[in-house]
Amino acid sequence: MKSNMQPVKPIMVVDLFPPERKQLLELFSELEAEEWEKPTICPAWTVKDIALHLLGDDIGYLSRTRDNFSNPFFQNKDLHEWKNLVKNINEAKEVSLQPRATVIMDQETCWRLFTKGMSVNEARQRTTIEGDQKLGEKLLNTVSIIA
Repeated sequence: MKSNMQPVKPIMVVDLFPPERKQLLELFSELEAEEWEKPTICPAWTVKDIALHLLGDDIGYLSRTRDNFSNPFFQNKDLHEWKNLVKNINEAKEVSLQPRATVIMDQETCWRLFTKGMSVNEARQRTTIEGDQKLGEKLLNTVSIIA
């Protein structure tokens, strides 16, 4: 039996990403400290966890496309089934919560760096990096590139 189905043409939505990200950043900038710790629809994930996950996606995309870096955590993992994907993302979250570098900056510095209202050098002068200094400085450079 012959099918009358035709292939569906892709729907291009890439032009929607910048306004969506702008609105998301505006929402995040308005959150009070206690709101970052509120639970979400994702079990065991706070608003802060979701925001960090999205930032991690951006950094991962930048790392893969610019630096040809592949996260070793996900190598040789079965990510084809939904339950395995969720399990591995949750495991990666737990591993990523063990920092090798901690970057401490005030909210204004963070916001100005992310929105390109401040240079990396200015932000570095207003920032404390604990642990791996080189890694912390790489993060400052990465954040300024993503925005």
